[in-house]
Amino acid sequence: MKTQIGMGFIKRAIYMTCIGLVFWSNAQVKVWEEEIVIPTLKVGTPAPHPTFKAEINMRGDEDRIYPYLYNSRITTEYEDKTYLGCFLENEFIKVLVTPELGGKLYGAVDKTNDYKFFYWQPTVKPALISLTGPWVSGGIEWCFPSGHRQTGYQKIGHKLVENADGSKTIWVGETEWVHGLRWLVGLTVYPGKSLLEAKVRLINPTHLPQSQYMWAVAATHADSSYQLIYPTELMTTHNRSSYSNWPVHNGRDNAWWKNIPNANSYFAVDLEGFFGGYDHGKNAGTAFVGNKHIVIGKKFWTWGSSPSGRLWDWVLSDGGGPYVEPQAGAYTDNQPDFHWLNPGEVRDYSQFFFPVSEIGAFKKANIEGALNLEFNANEIELGVYSTSRKEKGKVVLKYKGAQVFEKQISPDPSTPFTASLPDYRGEKTDYQLLFLDSASNVLISYSPDQKREVEVPEGENPIQDPSNYSSSDERWNLGEYLYRNRDKIRAEEFFRTILKEDSLDTRANRSMAQLYIEKSNYRQALMHLERAQMRNRDLGGLYYLRGVANNYLEDYQSAYDAFYRSTHYQEYFSMGYEQVARIDLFRGEFGLALEHIERALERNIKSPRLWVLKAVTLRLNGQDDQAKSSLDKALSYDPMNFWAINEQIRGLKKTGQPAKSSKAELRSLLLDDPHYYIELALDYLELGMYNDALQVYRLFEDNVGENALVEYYKGYCLDKLRETDLAVQAFSKAKEASIINVFPFREKTLEILDVGLTYDSLDANAYYYKGLIYAGLLNGSKSYQSFIRASKLNPTDSKIWRNLGLLKHGYPGVYQDLKLARTYYKEAFDLAKKDDLILMEFDKVKMELQEDPFQRLKFLKKHDDVVEKNDDLLATMLDLMVNYGEFETPIKYFETHIFNNREGKYGVHNSYMNAYIGLAKKAQDSHKAIEYYKKAAAYPDNLKVKPREPNLRGFLYYPMAILYEEIGDMEEMERLLKITAKEHTQLPTIANYYQALALRKLDPDDHNSLQLMKALKEEGENLIEGRAEGYLGKPEQLLVALGHYYLSLFHQFLDNNQESDREIEKARKLLLTIEQEAIKLAQKEFS
Repeated sequence: MKTQIGMGFIKRAIYMTCIGLVFWSNAQVKVWEEEIVIPTLKVGTPAPHPTFKAEINMRGDEDRIYPYLYNSRITTEYEDKTYLGCFLENEFIKVLVTPELGGKLYGAVDKTNDYKFFYWQPTVKPALISLTGPWVSGGIEWCFPSGHRQTGYQKIGHKLVENADGSKTIWVGETEWVHGLRWLVGLTVYPGKSLLEAKVRLINPTHLPQSQYMWAVAATHADSSYQLIYPTELMTTHNRSSYSNWPVHNGRDNAWWKNIPNANSYFAVDLEGFFGGYDHGKNAGTAFVGNKHIVIGKKFWTWGSSPSGRLWDWVLSDGGGPYVEPQAGAYTDNQPDFHWLNPGEVRDYSQFFFPVSEIGAFKKANIEGALNLEFNANEIELGVYSTSRKEKGKVVLKYKGAQVFEKQISPDPSTPFTASLPDYRGEKTDYQLLFLDSASNVLISYSPDQKREVEVPEGENPIQDPSNYSSSDERWNLGEYLYRNRDKIRAEEFFRTILKEDSLDTRANRSMAQLYIEKSNYRQALMHLERAQMRNRDLGGLYYLRGVANNYLEDYQSAYDAFYRSTHYQEYFSMGYEQVARIDLFRGEFGLALEHIERALERNIKSPRLWVLKAVTLRLNGQDDQAKSSLDKALSYDPMNFWAINEQIRGLKKTGQPAKSSKAELRSLLLDDPHYYIELALDYLELGMYNDALQVYRLFEDNVGENALVEYYKGYCLDKLRETDLAVQAFSKAKEASIINVFPFREKTLEILDVGLTYDSLDANAYYYKGLIYAGLLNGSKSYQSFIRASKLNPTDSKIWRNLGLLKHGYPGVYQDLKLARTYYKEAFDLAKKDDLILMEFDKVKMELQEDPFQRLKFLKKHDDVVEKNDDLLATMLDLMVNYGEFETPIKYFETHIFNNREGKYGVHNSYMNAYIGLAKKAQDSHKAIEYYKKAAAYPDNLKVKPREPNLRGFLYYPMAILYEEIGDMEEMERLLKITAKEHTQLPTIANYYQALALRKLDPDDHNSLQLMKALKEEGENLIEGRAEGYLGKPEQLLVALGHYYLSLFHQFLDNNQESDREIEKARKLLLTIEQEAIKLAQKEFS
């Protein structure tokens, strides 16, 4: 049976046991899974090309996505799609988890009042927000190791577990492929409680430190009655670039959702153990609770209550309405604010969520419940919400330490306690509200804080070029900050700057060594480690990295010695011994390996991998009973550990026990994904257990079929086992297998491919795969060399030429050559004339070469059927058409085509405006021109763009005012001029020009108008000469073009038409769409 998920799902749902495994407890908690049907907006197939992001916009909280694909194709069609729904329910709450939607908590409802304390979407309606494109709002998204992570719209592993205490858990989690990190979240519901616990495990199974953060990004319904509850006096923004008082800043109470007009993020500065929100219209809310020293991040995001925000109600939902995103961060309090997770490190913690009802905007919360204390006129209102039934509990109110109210209560989540007390007097801070259990133990208490003025600190400045900093200490710390926040290219610039002045700087050499290991340049890494140790031989990290580099070079004795030395240091004690034990196992020294694994476990007892490693060692040593116990330990920390489950299956087979259910569970967790099978086999392969690895590859073939990478790995293992004939067959099958959607990324795969090339040096695919891996590792030089070899062996594959074009367009380690990039892209497009991604990238190269825009437009029009497949490319073509005076065709697209814009992109509306402005300027009739300007001011739904507030309008209103003057409507003319005359931006923009025109039109003797234009002229000169500030991340070509455009407007204001024409020609030569870009910048600055 299937359950139709729609607006009335909660009331209609029948708890079925027809599909999946159902656990019935004797108490109140149920957990089960069943097929559910949710109307879903269909997503198209992504372009079959890898996305290599060389430069990371750290301030934009970006991350790389390879080997995942970016998908910009969201259709306009719905389908009734079947998902696997995992449910948890007791007498108070019910939650739904969807493993096929990134494992998100899809929604949660308070059964006592039908309040959805986490937003429960009626449909699945993706938009382009995640790192890989499609993203759905609602519920709770688990953002690890990045925000809106790469796999948030993909299927991940899950497992249902019944616990000894009567609670039930749905585990979700994965090993992601960008950083190789593993995460699990166990959502747990308890008998008799409205509490929902998230048990979180964060694991680094890789050999190197990896940067990460973990945010639980939730969504709750919001409207004019919704109040955000954040116990802090200060808020900050992304990158801590500015601060504001909370809740009231500049006279506006930002705690109310309705008062924040535009999209924005707020991060609480003060440490507290709770936060949440309350809907006064529904008299219900949501509380977030956690250890304030671990769950230190307390944020909310809103699209805003203005039209630009309300647009996203439609983009992301079908009738669900507006929402706000309360977010809880562990070990992090900002975004981006990534931190290192050391190799082998395991972090675990819990956070809790629960509904709150009837008591109002709570002032304190913990896992026992929430309290509210309000002071209104002459009375005090108090409220107690309990997350479980408390027989003979007590609520007590004290004033200056003396008890003024006491009542015995027995609340539970369905019966909160509220009371109103008359005769309020004295200071609020003298009151204390307490909730006690039957033994008079304080469960939760609250006393109002003294109100005080808090000075708003200055925001943090963006990081500048290394030359702007004088000390090596400052440079290293800034470089390190950039490194752990994923901006590796700029980080390397800082480290190299240090080493130019001091080649033996220990910290810079260590950082460079790690960067080189990541690029698979191991000998260069060792060179930097040598230099680092010339001044300081007492750093464990230097020995550990030396071990990693030598291990990759297969110098196992040097690696062994270095790893062992790293165990002298607390930070590397466990991982050093683990690495030593791995080499022991590789050498067949099982007893010694077991000894070293025991040492590693002393400092890392929660490491699932160490427990499985111990189990494997015990198995090899013939100690099967002890091996089983170790596997049980591993699964207690990671219930979905596929290595442990695979070892369990081996044990069951060995003892003749049935293993069918375990095999089914293993296949379910491996997701039919070749990368998961390779990951499982790699655990054996790295230990020299080649037959065990081959069993995993054969399991993949039995369950899924053939795959090129799996065949290469098979060939490698067979080669190591000296099964030469079988190795030849495997490598031959690998060579002949399809390369479509095959994206290798592991450094180990480089070694596997090199072995394959010793069998067949003409294997173009092997070189192609090496090129992909090196590009993913930011080793552009080796990537380019590999693709060149592949292109010579297989010159008819468009993907190879496209990747060569991408590298020559600009990539770390590759000399940029736009003309050669153009040659490569032309070759690629000639071979794949229906490939819209290649065409889009080809056009970008042409633009950067400053080729004739008219010829670019002509080429795009020739391939308009391809252009229409890609909204970004279509927008580019329409921009060019508008700028060449073609308005009618673009307007047809603007009025009918649904554009899927990436979050925060407003450009398509500016192009739409310019088309109607162009028609208005061409119109012979003033009335018709006014109608066109009115159209330009509109925001059609299909563009998926709405105005931010306040919305700059002077560039439309001033020409409209002149037209109204022409038709004799002086009242409307004056109204529009007055609006324009008040529009001003702090940073000089085109708003200066239209404000100046309006002021002069209203009063020809006005002197402010000329001052505004002088400021714009000065800004233009600064932009041209590279002195302007406030344009972080904007390309130089845009800024110089903007400078010339501002000078053109200045001369136009003074009626110096000849000089104005010269400047606008310079601007358009640099950037044809400069007027549009200037409007976008001014609108953003104004709002």
